[in-house]
Amino acid sequence: MNGALSFLFPDVRSSELHRFRFFFVLAGLLMASQATAMTVCESLLLSRLGIEALPYSVLAASALTMGCSYLYSQRVGRARHESTMLILIGLAVLVVGLSFPLVLARYKAAYVGIFAFHFVTFSLFSGHLQALANDYFDTLASKRVMPLVGVGATAGEIAGGLCSSAVTKVVSIEALMGVWILFLILAAAFILKNREELRLWNPSQTSGADETRDVTKISMLGLLKTAPLNRSLLGTVCCMVLTMSMVQYVVSDVF
Repeated sequence: MNGALSFLFPDVRSSELHRFRFFFVLAGLLMASQATAMTVCESLLLSRLGIEALPYSVLAASALTMGCSYLYSQRVGRARHESTMLILIGLAVLVVGLSFPLVLARYKAAYVGIFAFHFVTFSLFSGHLQALANDYFDTLASKRVMPLVGVGATAGEIAGGLCSSAVTKVVSIEALMGVWILFLILAAAFILKNREELRLWNPSQTSGADETRDVTKISMLGLLKTAPLNRSLLGTVCCMVLTMSMVQYVVSDVF
Protein backbone atom coordinates (compact mmCIF):
# COMPACT_ATOMS: atom_id res chain seq x y z
CA MET A 1 0.00 0.00 0.00
CA ASN A 2 2.90 2.36 0.71
CA GLY A 3 4.05 2.02 -2.91
CA ALA A 4 0.61 2.95 -4.21
CA LEU A 5 0.37 5.92 -1.85
CA SER A 6 3.85 7.07 -2.86
CA PHE A 7 2.81 6.96 -6.53
CA LEU A 8 -0.54 8.70 -5.98
CA PHE A 9 0.80 11.31 -3.55
CA PRO A 10 4.37 12.20 -4.56
CA ASP A 11 4.32 15.23 -2.22
CA VAL A 12 4.38 12.88 0.76
CA ARG A 13 7.99 12.17 1.69
CA SER A 14 9.20 8.63 2.18
CA SER A 15 9.81 9.25 5.89
CA GLU A 16 6.17 10.31 6.27
CA LEU A 17 4.51 7.47 4.35
CA HIS A 18 3.72 5.19 7.30
CA ARG A 19 2.21 8.03 9.33
CA PHE A 20 0.36 9.34 6.27
CA ARG A 21 -1.10 5.89 5.60
CA PHE A 22 -2.38 5.69 9.15
CA PHE A 23 -4.18 9.03 8.99
CA PHE A 24 -5.40 8.40 5.44
CA VAL A 25 -7.12 5.16 6.45
CA LEU A 26 -8.35 6.46 9.81
CA ALA A 27 -9.90 9.54 8.19
CA GLY A 28 -11.60 7.27 5.64
CA LEU A 29 -13.11 5.03 8.31
CA LEU A 30 -14.32 7.93 10.45
CA MET A 31 -15.88 9.76 7.51
CA ALA A 32 -17.48 6.53 6.27
CA SER A 33 -19.18 6.32 9.65
CA GLN A 34 -20.27 9.95 9.36
CA ALA A 35 -21.66 9.48 5.84
CA THR A 36 -23.68 6.52 7.07
CA ALA A 37 -24.80 8.48 10.14
CA MET A 38 -25.93 11.42 8.03
CA THR A 39 -27.92 9.12 5.76
CA VAL A 40 -29.78 7.31 8.53
CA CYS A 41 -30.28 10.33 10.81
CA GLU A 42 -31.63 12.72 8.17
CA SER A 43 -33.68 10.02 6.45
CA LEU A 44 -35.40 8.97 9.67
CA LEU A 45 -35.99 12.56 10.81
CA LEU A 46 -37.48 13.73 7.52
CA SER A 47 -39.44 10.59 6.68
CA ARG A 48 -40.89 10.06 10.17
CA LEU A 49 -41.33 13.64 11.42
CA GLY A 50 -41.31 15.74 8.24
CA ILE A 51 -39.46 18.86 7.18
CA GLU A 52 -41.13 20.91 9.92
CA ALA A 53 -39.04 19.00 12.49
CA LEU A 54 -35.76 20.18 10.98
CA PRO A 55 -35.48 23.71 12.49
CA TYR A 56 -35.84 22.65 16.13
CA SER A 57 -33.74 19.55 15.47
CA VAL A 58 -30.90 21.75 14.19
CA LEU A 59 -31.24 23.93 17.29
CA ALA A 60 -31.08 20.84 19.49
CA ALA A 61 -28.05 19.60 17.54
CA SER A 62 -26.29 22.95 17.97
CA ALA A 63 -26.96 23.05 21.71
CA LEU A 64 -25.83 19.46 22.20
CA THR A 65 -22.69 20.00 20.13
CA MET A 66 -21.85 23.11 22.13
CA GLY A 67 -22.27 21.27 25.43
CA CYS A 68 -20.28 18.22 24.33
CA SER A 69 -17.53 20.41 22.87
CA TYR A 70 -17.21 22.16 26.22
CA LEU A 71 -16.94 18.83 28.06
CA TYR A 72 -14.42 17.65 25.49
CA SER A 73 -12.32 20.78 26.07
CA GLN A 74 -12.19 19.96 29.78
CA ARG A 75 -10.83 16.47 29.20
CA VAL A 76 -8.68 16.66 26.06
CA GLY A 77 -4.95 16.70 26.72
CA ARG A 78 -5.13 14.60 29.87
CA ALA A 79 -4.17 11.45 27.96
CA ARG A 80 -2.45 10.66 24.68
CA HIS A 81 -4.59 11.78 21.79
CA GLU A 82 -5.03 8.30 20.33
CA SER A 83 -6.37 7.14 23.71
CA THR A 84 -8.81 10.04 23.75
CA MET A 85 -9.94 9.12 20.23
CA LEU A 86 -10.63 5.57 21.40
CA ILE A 87 -12.70 6.93 24.29
CA LEU A 88 -14.68 9.18 21.93
CA ILE A 89 -15.36 6.27 19.58
CA GLY A 90 -16.35 4.02 22.49
CA LEU A 91 -18.83 6.60 23.78
CA ALA A 92 -20.26 7.05 20.29
CA VAL A 93 -20.76 3.29 19.87
CA LEU A 94 -22.46 3.16 23.28
CA VAL A 95 -24.84 6.04 22.54
CA VAL A 96 -25.78 4.77 19.07
CA GLY A 97 -26.25 1.23 20.39
CA LEU A 98 -28.52 2.38 23.23
CA SER A 99 -30.50 4.57 20.82
CA PHE A 100 -31.18 1.71 18.42
CA PRO A 101 -34.09 0.10 20.35
CA LEU A 102 -35.67 3.53 20.86
CA VAL A 103 -35.51 4.19 17.12
CA LEU A 104 -37.05 0.79 16.39
CA ALA A 105 -39.83 1.64 18.87
CA ARG A 106 -40.44 4.84 16.82
CA TYR A 107 -39.97 7.32 19.65
CA LYS A 108 -39.99 10.79 18.12
CA ALA A 109 -37.41 12.05 20.58
CA ALA A 110 -35.04 9.30 19.44
CA TYR A 111 -35.09 10.60 15.86
CA VAL A 112 -34.20 14.10 17.03
CA GLY A 113 -31.62 12.71 19.47
CA ILE A 114 -29.60 10.70 16.96
CA PHE A 115 -29.84 13.54 14.44
CA ALA A 116 -28.31 15.87 17.03
CA PHE A 117 -25.73 13.27 18.08
CA HIS A 118 -24.53 12.95 14.49
CA PHE A 119 -23.54 16.63 14.63
CA VAL A 120 -21.66 15.99 17.86
CA THR A 121 -19.64 13.10 16.46
CA PHE A 122 -18.77 14.96 13.28
CA SER A 123 -17.54 17.99 15.23
CA LEU A 124 -15.50 16.04 17.78
CA PHE A 125 -14.04 13.43 15.42
CA SER A 126 -12.93 15.92 12.77
CA GLY A 127 -11.43 18.28 15.36
CA HIS A 128 -9.67 15.56 17.31
CA LEU A 129 -8.30 13.94 14.16
CA GLN A 130 -6.54 17.22 13.41
CA ALA A 131 -5.25 17.40 17.00
CA LEU A 132 -3.96 13.84 16.72
CA ALA A 133 -2.22 14.57 13.42
CA ASN A 134 -0.48 17.59 14.96
CA ASP A 135 1.37 15.17 17.24
CA TYR A 136 3.01 13.49 14.24
CA PHE A 137 3.50 16.27 11.67
CA ASP A 138 5.07 19.66 12.22
CA THR A 139 3.34 22.83 11.04
CA LEU A 140 4.84 22.89 7.55
CA ALA A 141 4.38 19.16 6.98
CA SER A 142 0.80 19.38 8.23
CA LYS A 143 -0.04 22.06 5.63
CA ARG A 144 1.29 19.75 2.94
CA VAL A 145 -0.02 16.41 4.19
CA MET A 146 -3.42 17.10 5.79
CA PRO A 147 -5.15 18.19 2.55
CA LEU A 148 -4.08 14.81 1.13
CA VAL A 149 -5.50 13.07 4.19
CA GLY A 150 -8.72 14.83 3.18
CA VAL A 151 -8.68 12.69 0.03
CA GLY A 152 -8.91 9.64 2.27
CA ALA A 153 -11.77 11.26 4.19
CA THR A 154 -13.64 11.91 0.93
CA ALA A 155 -13.04 8.34 -0.19
CA GLY A 156 -14.50 7.19 3.12
CA GLU A 157 -17.59 9.34 2.60
CA ILE A 158 -18.07 7.80 -0.85
CA ALA A 159 -17.64 4.31 0.61
CA GLY A 160 -20.13 5.10 3.37
CA GLY A 161 -22.66 6.40 0.86
CA LEU A 162 -22.30 3.36 -1.40
CA CYS A 163 -22.56 1.01 1.58
CA SER A 164 -25.68 2.81 2.80
CA SER A 165 -27.27 2.54 -0.63
CA ALA A 166 -26.50 -1.18 -0.84
CA VAL A 167 -27.75 -1.98 2.66
CA THR A 168 -31.05 -0.10 2.30
CA LYS A 169 -31.87 -2.08 -0.82
CA VAL A 170 -32.02 -5.21 1.32
CA VAL A 171 -33.10 -4.10 4.81
CA SER A 172 -34.81 -1.14 6.45
CA ILE A 173 -33.16 2.25 6.91
CA GLU A 174 -32.82 1.63 10.67
CA ALA A 175 -30.25 -1.08 9.94
CA LEU A 176 -27.81 1.65 8.93
CA MET A 177 -27.32 2.39 12.62
CA GLY A 178 -25.57 -0.98 12.78
CA VAL A 179 -23.38 -0.01 9.83
CA TRP A 180 -22.60 3.28 11.59
CA ILE A 181 -21.43 1.30 14.62
CA LEU A 182 -19.46 -1.11 12.42
CA PHE A 183 -17.41 1.66 10.83
CA LEU A 184 -16.70 3.13 14.27
CA ILE A 185 -15.53 -0.24 15.56
CA LEU A 186 -13.27 -0.66 12.51
CA ALA A 187 -11.76 2.78 13.21
CA ALA A 188 -11.12 1.82 16.86
CA ALA A 189 -9.61 -1.52 15.83
CA PHE A 190 -7.33 0.24 13.35
CA ILE A 191 -6.06 2.60 16.06
CA LEU A 192 -5.44 -0.31 18.43
CA LYS A 193 -3.60 -2.20 15.70
CA ASN A 194 -1.24 0.74 15.15
CA ARG A 195 -0.99 1.88 18.77
CA GLU A 196 2.56 0.65 19.29
CA GLU A 197 3.70 2.38 16.10
CA LEU A 198 2.07 5.60 17.27
CA ARG A 199 4.12 5.42 20.46
CA LEU A 200 7.28 4.76 18.45
CA TRP A 201 6.58 7.67 16.09
CA ASN A 202 6.08 10.06 18.99
CA PRO A 203 7.19 8.54 22.31
CA SER A 204 7.60 11.96 23.95
CA GLN A 205 3.98 13.05 23.55
CA THR A 206 2.88 14.47 26.90
CA SER A 207 -0.61 14.68 28.23
CA GLY A 208 -0.54 18.45 28.46
CA ALA A 209 -2.81 18.31 31.50
CA ASP A 210 -1.17 21.26 33.24
CA GLU A 211 -1.36 23.42 30.12
CA THR A 212 -5.01 22.48 29.59
CA ARG A 213 -5.94 23.35 33.16
CA ASP A 214 -4.21 26.74 32.89
CA VAL A 215 -5.99 27.59 29.66
CA THR A 216 -9.43 26.52 30.88
CA LYS A 217 -9.14 28.85 33.89
CA ILE A 218 -9.59 31.78 31.49
CA SER A 219 -13.29 32.42 30.92
CA MET A 220 -14.77 32.70 27.46
CA LEU A 221 -15.92 36.26 28.20
CA GLY A 222 -12.40 37.12 29.27
CA LEU A 223 -10.99 35.86 26.00
CA LEU A 224 -13.57 37.83 24.01
CA LYS A 225 -12.77 41.03 25.90
CA THR A 226 -9.00 40.78 25.56
CA ALA A 227 -8.64 40.45 21.78
CA PRO A 228 -10.69 41.71 18.80
CA LEU A 229 -9.50 38.66 16.85
CA ASN A 230 -11.35 36.35 19.24
CA ARG A 231 -14.57 38.31 18.70
CA SER A 232 -14.08 38.19 14.94
CA LEU A 233 -13.50 34.43 15.04
CA LEU A 234 -16.61 33.90 17.16
CA GLY A 235 -18.69 35.96 14.75
CA THR A 236 -17.30 34.06 11.78
CA VAL A 237 -18.09 30.69 13.35
CA CYS A 238 -21.64 31.79 14.22
CA CYS A 239 -22.23 33.00 10.65
CA MET A 240 -20.84 29.75 9.24
CA VAL A 241 -23.10 27.65 11.46
CA LEU A 242 -26.13 29.78 10.56
CA THR A 243 -25.34 29.51 6.86
CA MET A 244 -24.86 25.75 7.00
CA SER A 245 -28.13 25.36 8.92
CA MET A 246 -30.00 27.36 6.27
CA VAL A 247 -28.38 25.40 3.44
CA GLN A 248 -29.25 22.09 5.12
CA TYR A 249 -32.86 23.18 5.56
CA VAL A 250 -33.17 24.19 1.91
CA VAL A 251 -31.53 21.01 0.62
CA SER A 252 -33.63 18.80 2.89
CA ASP A 253 -36.79 20.62 1.83
CA VAL A 254 -35.92 20.00 -1.83
CA PHE A 255 -35.40 16.30 -1.15
